[in-house]
Amino acid sequence: MTTAQSQQAVRLSTGPLPLSEAKAQADRVESLLANHQRDGGKDMTVREVCEAYQRVYGDPMFPNHAEGRLGNLEAAKRVVCDRENKRQCRVTGVTVKVYRVVEKQVELL
Repeated sequence: MTTAQSQQAVRLSTGPLPLSEAKAQADRVESLLANHQRDGGKDMTVREVCEAYQRVYGDPMFPNHAEGRLGNLEAAKRVVCDRENKRQCRVTGVTVKVYRVVEKQVELL
């Protein structure tokens, strides 16, 4: 690769996202977690969310963006982060915190 070609390389931004895109990503991440739990999974790590996001939606998701969206969802009480019961990530093999969707209780009338 020549110097001219390397200077034309595509660079992906990891900077802040527009609000509408961040909201769409948060909704998709919550959907991924909900579907994972519905299919029998217990929880997901940030890297597992990134892999699932790319597999399902075809777009890469950087871990810092996934962490941000999960943080937004946690602040909105739509997702719970289990910081005490960490487990080994299936992607990286590192012991990390996990996220799961909040189980909503429905009252019977």
